[in-house]
Amino acid sequence: MNYVYQSTKINGVKVPFHAYGSHQHVLLREALTIPDGGTIIETGCGFYSTPLLYEVAVAKGGTLISYVEDMEWAKHFAHLQGAEYRQVKVNFDKFPTPEECDMAFVDHERAPKLRLPVLEKVLEVAGVVVAHDAEWIDLSRFDAEVDKWLRPHTAIVRK
Repeated sequence: MNYVYQSTKINGVKVPFHAYGSHQHVLLREALTIPDGGTIIETGCGFYSTPLLYEVAVAKGGTLISYVEDMEWAKHFAHLQGAEYRQVKVNFDKFPTPEECDMAFVDHERAPKLRLPVLEKVLEVAGVVVAHDAEWIDLSRFDAEVDKWLRPHTAIVRK
């Protein structure tokens, strides 16, 4: 089955969507819970997360930090950089423990099953982690709630 272009029924109406954005409803719900002045981090950056998280960070007087391996791709979001947003170059094979944050989003360019070590490091510093492509990440040892409404699935992992 092709998960890239899908549709779902909302109130009886067939609504198309792109699978790259199947996490947005969960991501927005969790991002809106950060305290004023809070910090959000994301691994990677993309059209379906970075602008949304940036707007939440700005509205809450906080900060968004994108940990990025592919800086060429990250240039798509360079215009957002300033007091509320910055990009940090990393190698996800040697991912450092990131800055303390109120919430994190794990959805970087590595295959989902290879994201587990990054998720573990992020969970050390974040109260809650939203992880996209959850059906391909072994979350069995975490306190995880998996939203299966849209595919790929999205998980909320709490400390």
